[in-house]
Amino acid sequence: MMLFIHVYFNGVLKGQVELRKELTTIGRSKDNDIQIDNSGVSTHHARIVQEGQSYFIEDASSTNGTNVNGEPVSRKQLEYGDLISILKYTLKFSPLDLQTETGKPMSQATNLVDGAGTIDIDVSHLDQLLKQQNPVNGAYLLIPNKDGRQRKRPLTNQTFTIGKDPLSDFVIRGWFVPRSAMRVDRRVDGYYLVPGKRGQVQLNGSRVHNEVRLKDGDNLSARRIAMQFVADHPEEPADRN
Repeated sequence: MMLFIHVYFNGVLKGQVELRKELTTIGRSKDNDIQIDNSGVSTHHARIVQEGQSYFIEDASSTNGTNVNGEPVSRKQLEYGDLISILKYTLKFSPLDLQTETGKPMSQATNLVDGAGTIDIDVSHLDQLLKQQNPVNGAYLLIPNKDGRQRKRPLTNQTFTIGKDPLSDFVIRGWFVPRSAMRVDRRVDGYYLVPGKRGQVQLNGSRVHNEVRLKDGDNLSARRIAMQFVADHPEEPADRN
């Protein structure tokens, strides 16, 4: 059976790689099988190892870590549909050949650069793939006003920014507030909190320094501004029996 890695950047499909070798490497260096040209990705960030009929993802002691389905891992056996997250990139482990599904050629995604053009595929198929992979229909932040009432801020864009920068989606004022305190990224496998360097960000009362996948009801705070993350989950199909 052929197996593939579907590569997404910020939820946009970039291409696919067929797993033809016992060792498939992922990282920033050009000698990787899947090159991700991003400064936050380690030179040799992770690898996919075939052992018999099983495949494993291994983090190669990377600086920013490797997640599978939102959880940090050092080594984990892969199951069909698993989502490997490296910064804003998501790699889906799948037996599905997208070239067959779309009926159009798709190149091997061996060199992935931020902002690179998307692969030419049928948009209707892409929408279906993204809906299958995204565990939530949408999400929003509940942010209190000065009068104590909560205001709903939908997370409809790929990135929702919070900080002193007047172009931020939510502006925090104050002498020591950084231009970027934190942001919430929408990705294929959910929403991620990404703290700024001097944002003093807390999640459920604990200080966070690295990106973390958000769960429904999580409480966030930065520079004394508190907010709550609320996810809209897909409805379960009705029991037809």
